[in-house]
This record gives sequence, C-alpha cells and structure tokens, in this order.
Amino acid sequence: MLWDIYQTVTEDTKTQCIDLFASGHSASSAFAKYKQMLEDNYPDDYIRVAANNAILPSYRWVFYQKELYIGENYGNRNCPSTVRLAQEKIDKYNQTHGAELAKLHQ
Repeated sequence: MLWDIYQTVTEDTKTQCIDLFASGHSASSAFAKYKQMLEDNYPDDYIRVAANNAILPSYRWVFYQKELYIGENYGNRNCPSTVRLAQEKIDKYNQTHGAELAKLHQ
C-alpha cells in the first residue's frame, strides 16, 4: 500500500543504525551496510522490505540520526561540555591501553 512508505521507523532499525555509528560508520557507510544486511537477510523479499520506510528509512533520516548520535555522544561543537566529554573519552582510552596515547590541547 502506498501509505506504508510513510511509516515511523522501527526501534529495531534505529538500534541497528546506532550500533553501526558506534562501530565507526559514517551516515553513508551505515546506510550502505544496513541496506546490504537487509539484502542478505531477505534475499527473496528484499524489494518489499526495502519499500517499507519503517524498515529502510531514507538516507536523509540516517544522516539526521548520525547528527543526533554525534550530539549525544560527543556534544555540540565549541562548548565546555564538549571539551569535558572529549577529555573523559581520552582518559578512558588511555586507561584502557595502559599508557598516555592521546592528549587534549586547547
């Protein structure tokens, strides 16, 4: 049905996109990887699945979600909370590796 393409994106789709972002994917590579996963999981029914916006949202949606992910996980650009969050991530990274491998200079 025509109105199926305007469905709200499922929580499962959102979670999978966030997982791809967390593993280092850009919006473009996350979108391509997610489409490939759908093709692999639904080889006989991919066209129907891909036509459903609740399962395969637009690239624009994925790009917007990436921006939200960056804002939530790294903060807004050029603000004190971003510097504080960056320092926390650097400290955790250095602690994980047992050496000072990264440093923040302002």
